[in-house]
Parts: sequence; structure tokens; C-alpha cells
Amino acid sequence: MIVNKSLITQLEENVSDKVRFSDNNQVDIFKKGSIDFKEKYDKILHMHDTLYVPILKHNILSIGKMCLKEYYLVFQKNTSAITNEVNR
Repeated sequence: MIVNKSLITQLEENVSDKVRFSDNNQVDIFKKGSIDFKEKYDKILHMHDTLYVPILKHNILSIGKMCLKEYYLVFQKNTSAITNEVNR
């Protein structure tokens, strides 16, 4: 989920969806699109079907969604990285 609409490419409007948060509140979603970001080795990765949620204070990266897209997330002491190649 992303709060900064300028980061979204291929924006789809008139999407009808809902997101439920851990406190059981839910918000309606009307837009989604794709975001591009650099992975650990400067390769550009694409995340499709990213929801635009303007009421958020920060962008939220879904670890589960990243795993479904077969991306690998690496967490180390003072850093984290995303890649789509397991041997890097």
C-alpha cells in the first residue's frame, strides 16, 4: 500500500476494494497501480496491483506479497534489501 500517488505508474481508477487493518478498521480503495524500485544490485523491480491508500502516514510494503511475487527480502543488522535472485 502506498500513500504517495506520484510513485505509482499505470494508475487504475475506479477500483473497488477494501483493506482491513489490525485494529479492525477498514478503508475503501478506489485506485491501484504499479511501483518500480531498485533492488540490492540496482536492478529495477516492479510491484503490480499496489493499492493507493491516501489516509496512510507511511508507505507499507507487504512481505507476504513480495514473497508471492518470488522476491527475496534480506534483513541484516542495519539494513534490508530486496532482490529477485536467491544467490546474490
